[in-house]
Amino acid sequence: MGEGAVAVGVSNTASGQRAIAVGTANLADGSNGVAMGAANEALGQTNVAMGMQNVADGAAVSVAAGIGNHSSATGSTALGIANTASGIVSSAFGYGNGASGTFSHAIGTYSTALGDYSTALGLNAATGVSAAGGLALAGWYDRNGDGNFLSPDYLNVDTDETAAAMGISAVAVGSGVRASGDYSSAFGVNAIAIATGSTAIGFGAVGDVAGALSVGSIDAPGRIVHVAAGQSGTDAVNLGQLDAVSQRVSQLETSIPSGVVAGLGTLALGNGSNASGDTSLAMGGNASSQGTQAVAIGASSAASGEQALALGGKADAAGKTSIAIGSGARTGGRSFDILSIPTGSILFAAAAAVEDESANDAIAIGTDASASADDAIAIGKGASASAAGAIAFGAGSLADTANTLSVGNASQTRVITRVGAGAIDENSSDAVTGAQLYDTNQAVAGLEGRVATLEDQAGAAVQSSVAATSAARDAAQSANLAAAGATTAAADAVNAAAGARTATVEATAAAEDARSAAQEARVSLARTEHIAISGEGDAPVASGPNAVAIGGGAQATDGNAVSIGFGNIASGNGAVAIGDPNVATGTGAVAIGEDNVATGIGAIALGNANQAYGAGAVALGNGASATGDGAVAIGPDAVAGRANQVALGSARSTYKLAGIASDASRAAQQGAVSLVTSDIAGNLATLDLDVNALQNLGNRLDAIESGVNAIGSALNRATRRADGGIATAMALGGTVMPADVDFALSFNLATFRGQQGFSGSLVARISERVWVSSGIAGSTVGGSTGARAGITFGW
Repeated sequence: MGEGAVAVGVSNTASGQRAIAVGTANLADGSNGVAMGAANEALGQTNVAMGMQNVADGAAVSVAAGIGNHSSATGSTALGIANTASGIVSSAFGYGNGASGTFSHAIGTYSTALGDYSTALGLNAATGVSAAGGLALAGWYDRNGDGNFLSPDYLNVDTDETAAAMGISAVAVGSGVRASGDYSSAFGVNAIAIATGSTAIGFGAVGDVAGALSVGSIDAPGRIVHVAAGQSGTDAVNLGQLDAVSQRVSQLETSIPSGVVAGLGTLALGNGSNASGDTSLAMGGNASSQGTQAVAIGASSAASGEQALALGGKADAAGKTSIAIGSGARTGGRSFDILSIPTGSILFAAAAAVEDESANDAIAIGTDASASADDAIAIGKGASASAAGAIAFGAGSLADTANTLSVGNASQTRVITRVGAGAIDENSSDAVTGAQLYDTNQAVAGLEGRVATLEDQAGAAVQSSVAATSAARDAAQSANLAAAGATTAAADAVNAAAGARTATVEATAAAEDARSAAQEARVSLARTEHIAISGEGDAPVASGPNAVAIGGGAQATDGNAVSIGFGNIASGNGAVAIGDPNVATGTGAVAIGEDNVATGIGAIALGNANQAYGAGAVALGNGASATGDGAVAIGPDAVAGRANQVALGSARSTYKLAGIASDASRAAQQGAVSLVTSDIAGNLATLDLDVNALQNLGNRLDAIESGVNAIGSALNRATRRADGGIATAMALGGTVMPADVDFALSFNLATFRGQQGFSGSLVARISERVWVSSGIAGSTVGGSTGARAGITFGW
């Protein structure tokens, strides 16, 4: 039996804490589990199995109720007969249903929901494993005509006798319908939607075109009737609207103004239009297509170049294969077209221009855009590319230097974002990113230590040169004392002295250079917005203003953050992480020690393996955990699991508050004083009881005790008297009148519960059928004496 568990009935087992097993052969093995009925099993935490032969063995909070149901995942529910819910937070209701997808639902008879977030409802409805978010609402359609829904039809969704949604977010509603395409829908009877985003509506409809609506099939097309007249550009139109258009076209055939057709195979439409080039087209008032295969569309448009295209009012394509698109667009050089002519110019938008007739392969896109040099490109309103190969990208951009890219002008600059990292080598011409430049700055910062080392080495060199100079002087003095025979030694000493002086000068210069470099490094370090110092491991990262990161892999992000030690992370304004390694996340968060985590504004974790999650949460000690805003956990393995909870130590802890019983502590108390209570988990609270009122209980208890004692004595006396009275009555009941006598005298004794009774009685016949009697009796209990008298008549 688990602590606080209840088992009622035959062969029931409640082994979990506070578990309940009621009925016959039930098992409640998890904490707070409930198994009621016959042969049910509740095996997980807070699981419920009710009915007959149900199993609820999810990790927690699963329910199986009815007959033969099984819920095997957290939050799953199986209700009815022979249902299975195996997906997280899934549900299966009815008969023989199965829900295995996460958050899936199977409701009805033999329905199956395999996809996550899918729903299968009705008779043998099904959603496939890949049908995430699918919906199947099913009836039965006897496709094979056997008049039988039972096996194998209901077991195999491929028979298409119910509804099956197999694609992602597919919807199948009806009998014998299938939606196998992603985001497809099938409604009605025997409808199938197999293409992505297709919709099939009605008997036998087939949706085999992506994004299309079908009301029939190739062999049996369907009709859409009672369609209202379309109002907007994407509305369906009815036959009445189509007939009206047909009539209008017939009327226009006789009223279209004609132009001048002068070339072979040409067409001119519009007043004043002129198509003089062979196989050219001029469409619009005063449009002109003079070049062979030229096309001019728009009022006053002109395509005079061979294979030129002018599209838009007053558009002018004068060059061979040139293209001018937009009101007032014009080209003068030869143009690139979609047939890949080697040289050319392209313009899009109003007033775009390729202004120089010799500007080959130029492109201008945008209002007032201008590309006036060979291979120049101008994209954007007012963009200008005036040098060969120059590119002006963006509104107002100016590119006036050959083979350059400009994204702005002198008064308006732009930032280029989302740039890939460029190759860095002696032959690379790639652009570099901010991250690459940052790595370079980190490498420069790493030279500070080397400069300091060089300064120290230079100082040592100076000391060595001074020592060499001293040795040279000593050698020279020895040479002077050695007379003429020591000339060679003296010369050697002089050379050594000269060499020493040279070494001294060189060392002094090196030291000065090192001091200058060190000073520059110190100035740069002092003026930097953040500091990063590393030993072994990955480079530290200090990315916020005044941030400090010291140690391999240390990270200090956001303003004033401090990360000291290998692998520490301080993320948040003023966050501090010190030790090996700790994580402090949040404004003012502090994590110091080893493997501590402080997450939240003002959160604190100090010691070893402590965790503080929440604003103002505090975890101190070894393995302490504070979860929730304002939670405090102090001591080894202390756990504060809710907001504003304070936990001291663990179940193994004992507590000593030396001053709690002092006079000073009592004097500090004010108002009513209450009793402190605790549950088994150590949660503290106070009773609504004034402790001062308990001070008078002593006298009241004494009085009650005296009264109870008095009552006890009185009960003892009453009991003794009752026992004596019973003994007296027993003795008095022994009176006998023998036959054939007229007078009889009897004496009797009796005992009952330690008391003795005695009596004397007299019986006399006063006539043949009348007797009189009297008696007196008493007991060993004082005051118990009594008497009786009587008369008896017989006939």
